[in-house]
Amino acid sequence: SFSGGGPTRDGRTKPNITSPGQIIGSAKSREVDIHAPNFQEALLLPTQGYWLLQGTSMAAPHVAGVVAIIFEANPDLTGTQIIDIIEQSGESDGYTGVLPNNEWGYGKVDAIEMFDHFEITHGIPDEFYLFQNYPNPFNAFTTIRFTIPEPTTGKLAVYDILGRRVDVLIEGELEPRIYTLLFDGAGLSSGVYFYRLETDTFTNVHKMILLR
Repeated sequence: SFSGGGPTRDGRTKPNITSPGQIIGSAKSREVDIHAPNFQEALLLPTQGYWLLQGTSMAAPHVAGVVAIIFEANPDLTGTQIIDIIEQSGESDGYTGVLPNNEWGYGKVDAIEMFDHFEITHGIPDEFYLFQNYPNPFNAFTTIRFTIPEPTTGKLAVYDILGRRVDVLIEGELEPRIYTLLFDGAGLSSGVYFYRLETDTFTNVHKMILLR
């Protein structure tokens, strides 16, 4: 409840992700004098080598630790790819509400989901795959991702509920890689939309919801 929220001054959603930062058991320095008058005994854990702390000094290591393990598995990942994996694997529940938002970012950090996502997003893809857009529902902007395992021609287009095409995000020759595209729903009314990936050998469609 005491954490700072977004948005940034230029309107971007922050934070990126949320992790535990209150009542966290952490290593206590030997230099801490537990007999000092201002020391709060309630913070001390039974082993006395650990105590309870809070703040970003506790939250950040949760995320940094998971990132370090991912880098150990694939040291060639860029910072942008890591952020992408973290955001897309964030957990939503009854507390977070619709994501992303300026209190929870893209959700609660989820190490297991992060690794499941990592397995299909790093390196050259081995299959055609169209991901669910995120966030969904969305307000104005949403991200659509898909994988192409071999050179092909294709198109990713967005349609309204009546089947009318409202946008084409990419069309033409597609090289083997992971594609991350931003769809801007500005000017469109609230409702259900569909995005369709079509290549020489693969076709798939997903539904997304625009909420104003």
